[in-house]
Amino acid sequence: MKFILSDESTKYFITNPTRYAMKTEDKLIRYFFPDNVLDLPNPTLHVYGIQLHDMNLLDEKNVNVMICVENCAHHQHYKHYNRFGDFGNDKIHIYFYNHIDRCVVTSKYIAIPVIYSQMRYFSQYYETIAPTIYTPTEQKKFCLFATSPENYMRKEKMQIMSFLSSMGECHDIRGYAHVIGDKSCYHSTELLNVLNQYKFVFVSENSIADGYITEKIFNCLFARTIPIYYGSKKISRYINPRAFIEIDTHDLTEARDRIMKATDDILSEPKIADTYNDENYDVLLKSFIDTLQI
Repeated sequence: MKFILSDESTKYFITNPTRYAMKTEDKLIRYFFPDNVLDLPNPTLHVYGIQLHDMNLLDEKNVNVMICVENCAHHQHYKHYNRFGDFGNDKIHIYFYNHIDRCVVTSKYIAIPVIYSQMRYFSQYYETIAPTIYTPTEQKKFCLFATSPENYMRKEKMQIMSFLSSMGECHDIRGYAHVIGDKSCYHSTELLNVLNQYKFVFVSENSIADGYITEKIFNCLFARTIPIYYGSKKISRYINPRAFIEIDTHDLTEARDRIMKATDDILSEPKIADTYNDENYDVLLKSFIDTLQI
């Protein structure tokens, strides 16, 4: 299978000078596309980002793919989404969306929840992606805030940070300049080494939607630390609830109890929920590509 990154917003997802980038085209492709699609001899897939605005870039003779890792239904600045909504562009054949939690399949297009590709990628690489420096349990610090309270959901994040600070000494990831610089937030070694210094890492999404689960909790799992997670209420459909601590601003009692009783046994729990079901999206995607009349 061949891929062409066809617009600046997709290329920016790799070349972004800050940490919000995959850094390599190969990593981007492996993150989203399952092996059965990568093994196809053809056709070439043309990949676009949600800021696509030049429709002249689209050719009906190509298999066109739209990727968005954000909750584009929640914000107002995504150019392609503002113009076409979810599926209004009849020149796009494959969508990877992070604001949906079920596959959508029609004769004209297929939409895949990004969480499915994240789960596949995590399962495939969990044994090989890990910190290179492990902090002994007795030397671990209490908690790291790996999320910024600024901008989105500031009130909720600040409430949780205050609560965690009342339980022990907490640090802010912004104090690690080498991590928030140009090192990828997609499980770079430098990031994992920092996260592993802490028993707990607090991560929060920037908006709440059923399918909107980003790389943050996966970074913690790759780092072999205990995530304290605030975000999608459907998180336990994907991640084993015994492998992380879900926190709710409306009732902090349960989280307090789990944090106080937490042991390293949590780290040995299976990471994927027993009931997880990705609808065999890889089969659906390959079948859709095979039947496209292009």
